[in-house]
Amino acid sequence: MNCLRDIGLALGTLLSLVATAPSVLAQGSAVQIQDISPRGWVPGQVTRVIVTGAALESARTLWTSLPVTVVRVKGSGDGPGQATFDVTVPRTSVGRGAVRVMADAGLSNVRLVLLDGLPGLAESRVDDDRVLSGPMAVDGILDPASTDQYSIRLNKGQRLTVDAWARRLGSSLDPVIRLADSAGRSLVTVDDSPGLAGDATISLVAPATDLYTVVVTDVSRRGGKEFFYRLRIGHFEPVAMAFPFRVKTGRNNKLQLLGPRVAETLTLASSTPVGTTWVGGPVGPGGGRSLLPVQVVGDDVLVEREPNGLREQAQELPTGGRVSGRFQKPGDQDWYRVSLKKGRKIQVVGNTASIGVAGRLYMRLVDAEGRTMVEVPPSVSTRTTLEHTTGSDRDAWLVVEELQRRGGGSFGYQLECRFVERGFSLSAASERLHGKPGGKVAVKVTASRREFKGAIKLGVEGLGPDVELAGQSIPSGKNETTMTITLPAGRKPGELIGLKVVGRGLLEPPDAGETVIERSSVNYNRGDLGKYEGFISDKKGGLNYAEYDVELPEAGEYLVLLKYAAMAVRVASMKLNGQTVNSAIMTKTTGSWDVKTARWFNEGLVKFPQGKSVLRLEKTGVFSHLATIRIARQAPRAKTPPRSVQASASTLDALRGSLGGMTFVPRELDGTLFLSVGQK
Repeated sequence: MNCLRDIGLALGTLLSLVATAPSVLAQGSAVQIQDISPRGWVPGQVTRVIVTGAALESARTLWTSLPVTVVRVKGSGDGPGQATFDVTVPRTSVGRGAVRVMADAGLSNVRLVLLDGLPGLAESRVDDDRVLSGPMAVDGILDPASTDQYSIRLNKGQRLTVDAWARRLGSSLDPVIRLADSAGRSLVTVDDSPGLAGDATISLVAPATDLYTVVVTDVSRRGGKEFFYRLRIGHFEPVAMAFPFRVKTGRNNKLQLLGPRVAETLTLASSTPVGTTWVGGPVGPGGGRSLLPVQVVGDDVLVEREPNGLREQAQELPTGGRVSGRFQKPGDQDWYRVSLKKGRKIQVVGNTASIGVAGRLYMRLVDAEGRTMVEVPPSVSTRTTLEHTTGSDRDAWLVVEELQRRGGGSFGYQLECRFVERGFSLSAASERLHGKPGGKVAVKVTASRREFKGAIKLGVEGLGPDVELAGQSIPSGKNETTMTITLPAGRKPGELIGLKVVGRGLLEPPDAGETVIERSSVNYNRGDLGKYEGFISDKKGGLNYAEYDVELPEAGEYLVLLKYAAMAVRVASMKLNGQTVNSAIMTKTTGSWDVKTARWFNEGLVKFPQGKSVLRLEKTGVFSHLATIRIARQAPRAKTPPRSVQASASTLDALRGSLGGMTFVPRELDGTLFLSVGQK
């Protein structure tokens, strides 16, 4: 077994360095990594690593998420644009990790590298004939409107696997790889292999002894310094997934390595710490193997168990739980039982590409009679979300399928089931700051509110209780602030500090009362209205209506709230079981027809009977763009005191900017804001 933990960015992590250069009072650092050579480091060896970029003349060391030893050495080309290091990698390590340069002038942006057993070669060192002597990994940069070509001689029956790493390393390159024989005939062309976040891989058996050529290009014919890649060429069997995707620390875990021709089991030791661990597939002749991530967590994990293809075989999916599942064969259908709570919105999120596997999900929720309560429309998304609010406590069944009914060793998923709670999430506009002892740095913090109106008080973890803050509150009705941090005067130049920005607020009982039923426009039951970009539109003539089946646990007066967008007033009416109960609804405007401007409006009280009813919204001619309806009690049954809610600021968007717009930023990098301390 070969595995590597991507060490989390722990709070309070310090690198003590001697700073000699003048400090720069700035919000970020001038230190930049443009490229790292090589992009793969060989386990069990010392690798000479050359970093190119900006403001590197005062580079001291490399910060890495990897358990490696780093020594700063003097390279022949070192200066503002280059720094050189010797990196020693443990013999048993494989996988991907993060790298930054720590210098007197601050901390650099993040780059990603591989720990890879294949011998590496820079594109510039490939012979003019572009023929490779055997299995190896080539580090290259693609020029605009160009192709890169490499050849390798294969014997008849010999397997060749080509694995292009680009998007998975934070490159802007969207690679297409093609394999041709010596006559120029294309054998296979691949773009966007499933589960590889936009990267591509091919694997085939040579039909004849010949010189074969691998051609690399960008799907849009782009290129430049940010269009780098690591092309892994070897004779190994590809492995599509390590299953399950999440395991619990503190015990020996069995992992299944699954691929087109691979079905092996390995054991992940109980001592494996929490974080992202990488495992390697079978080693091929001459080296090379598949590299696969596994999440090690401290809480309980759930794994899909077969048979579960029928409702009576359904596996329980608790709220707050995550389950690793897979489609073992084409047409496979997985059933789960979920417990719904009256008036609470349940959310099930299905992930595929974000965990490195193939497939897209189709999900639906059915009741005890087998009727579909809600379904996720067919989508090309690799992250699928299903939401539903019910009017009573009941069991329902979640049915999960691959959208195109595919299955096999490459097709898996992870489900997250939870109740949606009112509150907020936070994001930081920067993921690294630089300042001097006693100086100030600033970071913009943005809140995304979920029916939370109150003020959000911000704090910083990692600097100690004596930290001074300004702008540490996002007022009620606002969504952002610029927070200023004053560094304690006693901080030493050269320190690297891991911070977390944390927000806290008081959650008041909802003004509109307790939600009993909420339906989005994609879940309407009947009517002549169509679906378009998250709201109900109309036919622009005649009678238009939206009609909903609702079921209430008891009779009484309930608030009806509508979320809609309108640039002009289009008055509609509301009917309950065929009787008009409000002849003037949707009387407000939001400044635009764009659903992004949609707001909630209280349409007053309606007296509902117990049980099932039909609620109808109608207008002759066009009416406002309806997004969601909500039926709520007038007020909570019992007055409850405000409760505290909190969230940590995400740095994903900031990281994504420095990683070429990377779709799936490694989750272990999120949440830590690095602060480097310069000279006074």
